[in-house]
Amino acid sequence: MAKRVRGQGSVRFRHGRWEARIQIATHGRLTKSFEQESDAWAWISTVKADAVRGVLKVEAKRRELRFDDLCRLYRIHMAPRWRPGSCSYYDCHVKGVLLPAFGSRAIASLTAREIQEFLDSRLKVVSGSTVNHYHQILSATLKYAVRMGDLAFSPMNAVERARAVPKGARALRLNEIQAFFRACRPEDLPFFTMLFFCGLRRSEIFRMDWSWVDLDREMLHVLVAKCGSSEIPMNGAVKRAFLQLGPVREGIVFPGHHRDQKATDPVDSSKPLTAKRKSLSSTLKRAGIDPNRVSLHSFRHSFTTLLEECGTAYGVMRALGRWGKVGRDITARYLHPTDAQLRSALAKLEALVFEQETAGTLREPCSDFLSYGSPQLMGTELHRQLEPLRNCVTFQRIDTNDQALQVQLGGVGAALLPRRTDYE
Repeated sequence: MAKRVRGQGSVRFRHGRWEARIQIATHGRLTKSFEQESDAWAWISTVKADAVRGVLKVEAKRRELRFDDLCRLYRIHMAPRWRPGSCSYYDCHVKGVLLPAFGSRAIASLTAREIQEFLDSRLKVVSGSTVNHYHQILSATLKYAVRMGDLAFSPMNAVERARAVPKGARALRLNEIQAFFRACRPEDLPFFTMLFFCGLRRSEIFRMDWSWVDLDREMLHVLVAKCGSSEIPMNGAVKRAFLQLGPVREGIVFPGHHRDQKATDPVDSSKPLTAKRKSLSSTLKRAGIDPNRVSLHSFRHSFTTLLEECGTAYGVMRALGRWGKVGRDITARYLHPTDAQLRSALAKLEALVFEQETAGTLREPCSDFLSYGSPQLMGTELHRQLEPLRNCVTFQRIDTNDQALQVQLGGVGAALLPRRTDYE
């Protein structure tokens, strides 16, 4: 019967001899037979000491695992547990940065010192938060090697994380939001309207499917969210933004934007995520806004900031922001605002952003009402009849015989529309 000591190997009497066995991460399971039991235990102690000092000279039963092979095995192991976006995130950092540095190295030869020096050198090129992403990936990958028995211990245990200086997204103020929407191109307007007035995260708006949209109830069902599914009421600006996207209402609302989509899904070859960032940057420049620290996530910060400026109650603001973690804020667990309260807060926000100085007069002659609807939505004949009035912004209302349409330039929706002459 084998005598076992946890983590120290084992000795058993077999075929008239004492067989010593020990598992070494870089050499696999080693065995040797002896006449005396004491000799078997002495051999185990020697092997352990040599392995710790890195001078063990035993022919390995398998080749040493290289870092690139370990990354491949770890990704295969974790892929069923990860979202597609997480796989892309891992591949981006590993293939772009880590494999060129450690790809051909045996994992047993990696030391904490050289990993620390590598991370410190990256601080000269990228931010501290990005370096911490590398630290996280290295830690998870080498910890997997320890669990699988390919590595005795992870050198990342002695590697320090970088001190990341949080930049944070800047919240746009009221006058900046108003200037942004005046400078926004019609083709980009629905995207940024939904992003701001729904307080959506970037991942949520890029995953948004038409099945989430209920125009009859004026409700948006966010089914794939950071903190679980939720419902967001639509105000008038958001509903008009959905109508502007045209009659096709199936599949992804903004196709090709998110990396979670399958290869068979429609994909814009212009890399829409990059295109939206460029659209954001160009619109900010046209509006005369400093683009420093302004990102797509800034609209979520602006959404919350302006809700507070409207005098929105804390519970309503929290429900619209859809923050999952309550922490020590016990009060938030017992706040359950009604749908009417949520809609009222969004209506106040819309009125704040697009308020009028006087009835029927916009802050600036910024509306091109023909952008309010395409010929498919307005009717080709009506669209042709209103064409000569394109640049007219002095009147308040146009009444037509079409009962389904009433164009109001003095209304809240008109202020949402940019003037074409600003960029043509």
